[in-house]
Amino acid sequence: MGWCHLMILLATAAGAAADRADWGAEVLVLTPTEAAIAWGAPQDGGTPRDPSRVEVLRPSEFRIRTRAEEGRSPLTHAVSRADLVCHNGGTRPQEVTLHLDLSGDGSRENADRSHFGGMPRRDFIFIQPPGQDWRQVDGKTAGWVCTVRFTAPPGDTKVGLSPWYTYGDYLRFVRSLPEHPHFKKDRVATSDGGREHWELTVTDAAVPAAAKKRIFWHAREHAYETFSSFAMEGLLAYLLSEEAAGARRRFVFTIHPMSNVDGVADGCEYRGRYDYPNVRGTASARLVFDTLDRLRPDYIVTWHNWIAPRDVDCLFYTDAQDGRPARRAWDLFTQRFPSPRTVGHRWDEEGRPERKNWLGRQLSEDNTHQYAMKRYGSAVWGWEMPWWRRTVADARRAGAEFAKTFLETVPFLDPKSKPAAPEAPALDVPRWELHEFVLHGRSRQGNPFRNAALVGEFTAPSGKVQTVEGFYGGGDTWRLRFAPDEEGQWRYLLRGEGVELSQRGRLRCTAPRGHGFIRIHPENPYAFAFSDGTPFFPMGDTCYGLYNDSPITPQLRTEYLEARRRQRFNFVRMGVQHSPKHWETDNRFWPWGGTPRSPDLDRFNPAFFQGLDSVLRQMNERGINAELIVLNYYSPPMNDPRVWTPSREQAWVRYVMARYAAFPNLFLWTVCNEHEVHPNGQYRLDVPGEGDGPVHQGPRSLPAPGDRPSRDFRQCAWHDNTRCD
Repeated sequence: MGWCHLMILLATAAGAAADRADWGAEVLVLTPTEAAIAWGAPQDGGTPRDPSRVEVLRPSEFRIRTRAEEGRSPLTHAVSRADLVCHNGGTRPQEVTLHLDLSGDGSRENADRSHFGGMPRRDFIFIQPPGQDWRQVDGKTAGWVCTVRFTAPPGDTKVGLSPWYTYGDYLRFVRSLPEHPHFKKDRVATSDGGREHWELTVTDAAVPAAAKKRIFWHAREHAYETFSSFAMEGLLAYLLSEEAAGARRRFVFTIHPMSNVDGVADGCEYRGRYDYPNVRGTASARLVFDTLDRLRPDYIVTWHNWIAPRDVDCLFYTDAQDGRPARRAWDLFTQRFPSPRTVGHRWDEEGRPERKNWLGRQLSEDNTHQYAMKRYGSAVWGWEMPWWRRTVADARRAGAEFAKTFLETVPFLDPKSKPAAPEAPALDVPRWELHEFVLHGRSRQGNPFRNAALVGEFTAPSGKVQTVEGFYGGGDTWRLRFAPDEEGQWRYLLRGEGVELSQRGRLRCTAPRGHGFIRIHPENPYAFAFSDGTPFFPMGDTCYGLYNDSPITPQLRTEYLEARRRQRFNFVRMGVQHSPKHWETDNRFWPWGGTPRSPDLDRFNPAFFQGLDSVLRQMNERGINAELIVLNYYSPPMNDPRVWTPSREQAWVRYVMARYAAFPNLFLWTVCNEHEVHPNGQYRLDVPGEGDGPVHQGPRSLPAPGDRPSRDFRQCAWHDNTRCD
């Protein structure tokens, strides 16, 4: 790796720069039993490059002020790029504390003014220790500063706001591409900085070019957006595969994997060294315009990845039906592409995707994509795919999946066709009562529990739009549970993500037959009330294994509930899953796929949850509410972080909440019972979705003493039982 002049030895008293070959000696002189920590910025893509931007607070604690290396930037949100190397010259791992100031020396204005600011949730970085894959490290934010702690093993650990993908990586990738009869690569230009621009062409030459449509596909216009560089590797792997043979006969793919080579290599943040401030001011920018004039493409695909909002993916597209902008293409694409909910994300403008349709925009020739639309009628498609909770392997898969999905979608986009508008029969649903929609459809994903979703968009009489997630019920069955909260006429759309589901309809919300959901009292945060304002005084009992504890038979459960109701109890604390002994003898009580001896923790057992459905309905019939404990850190597999990974926990919580949030007797969500047992109270818990959450959800609690495991709980309106003593 080439290194710039930033070679700061941070373990010396003066913090003076040291030659890399001397680092070991310096560490031993200062702290014989500890290793020195030094920071460096690589010549290829490193930032910040100014040594004065690294401040030593303690021998292993540092404050780094990030910046846009290009100087001027049109961005107002927190700085989006920092690519550094943390060098441990010793023989033992070191715990490093890093404070990253993302304010751009006070030049950035949008900390949280819009969802593109998102600074309160910029609480993570990525690291790649020697010989390991890139991984996310979570921390916390205060103002414009993100603070993280990580272990630096001996050697060089790469540190970034995103996983790196350098100019050198790009050249290595292009040069590694194999010979293929339907592929060629050409060096088509040289940047102002003397760097190489490569053009990759994929098509079946046996089919005349005049019989094919042309697609221009490019990425990395914005220097910090590395997700799409990794996705480019997945794209090429797919296009050169046997699976894409038909696509090669129908299209000519012209690909520029890295449009802003100088900005990437010089450590720029955004459009510097490319098209800012002059849209045609560099050789790299002019190359894109010249390529568009040469190709006159039918389609342009441009890939990006914003850094905030961190959990919102964006698909933009071009489509018309009956001569007008339509959402059809968005719906067809998202029914085929893996659901972003897999990693706790959602689609941008998912209730109004027409806003992402480029058709009908005021077009400017100062934007490359609008230039092609205006001059040649090109249809523009692309994405924004933030890194949060994703891996490099995810990025490569996403590149291949986007290509496959896009190529499956475009044949259906006849601009002269009229929108299909079949509606399901109208429904009458009393206010605050659960209605279950049941749909059947073919999943496009191998694991529907993880990679597909059913989403409902409900428009209330007031115009408010509520988005509700359904769940997979096994086979080809999907279910969505919804309870309207406004009387009058509602409109709804049920749509699949990664599964072919679509249903439109109307429902009439009639007068309520009950009091509604239990909420925190609107006038007293230490009391409860029903939706209609009727006070609710909780009188509860604890029966963790009411559903699946082996000694509890159906008859005993019925006797227990009836006895508690006679005694004026109105809720029971219970776990979703509690007793390993029961599932060892009866697979219906095993919540996951496979068996307890051969588990598949990435799938769920519908029979288990059907049983829990029945218990909650039985309780509702008797006027008994449920405090539902979602996570059980006393029981396997949740007590083993080697198998109970954050992604599996997220999938579990997502499934449970989708399945039960609309139950009218779901009184209280308890995230976990005594979280400090797993492990040592340091387990990080992210609130599912971290936004509005399920529209029906009641109060939530974290009933455990001591420190909180995650600031995410403190930022939400959780009911805290520790303050009710």
